[in-house]
Amino acid sequence: ISHKLNEIVEVADSITILRDGSTIETLDKGSGQIDEDAHSMIRFEGHSDPGKRSNLCVAPGFACGLNPVVPEALRAQARILGPWTFVRGEGYHVALYTAPCTGKFCGDGARQYGFMEVASATRLNFDQFTSRVFELNGNRSFQEYAKNTYITTDGREIVFQPVTSDKWYYPVTSIGGRAYDPLATHWPLAQGEFLQADGQGRVRISNPWTGQTLELDSSDPMNPRRRQNY
Repeated sequence: ISHKLNEIVEVADSITILRDGSTIETLDKGSGQIDEDAHSMIRFEGHSDPGKRSNLCVAPGFACGLNPVVPEALRAQARILGPWTFVRGEGYHVALYTAPCTGKFCGDGARQYGFMEVASATRLNFDQFTSRVFELNGNRSFQEYAKNTYITTDGREIVFQPVTSDKWYYPVTSIGGRAYDPLATHWPLAQGEFLQADGQGRVRISNPWTGQTLELDSSDPMNPRRRQNY
């Protein structure tokens, strides 16, 4: 979580924008300059009703959601093959699948839904990337309210549901064979490489570059403690 866009684009494949506690949209970091706004980027704008918008569908190099948008500047040089749009960026490739909404929730708040893979251009050239996507996924069918399987160009299997009316439902249920609890309300406050919460009021913040560790301990709310490099 950061307000520093230059730091985000260094480490992220996709970006979720929040405003006043609500999700605004999820987008690919794009090919433009850092000071360009979200409308210059490939993105999912989400449900037209902000109160029903949820952009939890993200995984490494992957995202899905409602109202996918490819800016005109990128669409002009894109390769469009049926429901697939392939974009060659500066150092990356994007495969975006889009389909019209058929269900009520999707149709009430969007015209289309979709998903995309973002991959580094250092591993495959653009033609190889396009061919690989079709080789692994060209014969698959995808549905908005069903669990779908997409195989990334580096061989990871992602199981996901592109559309859900439950804001607390995590649409990516499996990555590379590892299953995830789809109910975000069951998740700990923080769990990852840098932030870890034990569910008992303690949060550990780790910086692997400096080797520093900070623990904020509120397990005793009347006696909060702060420990560093313990």
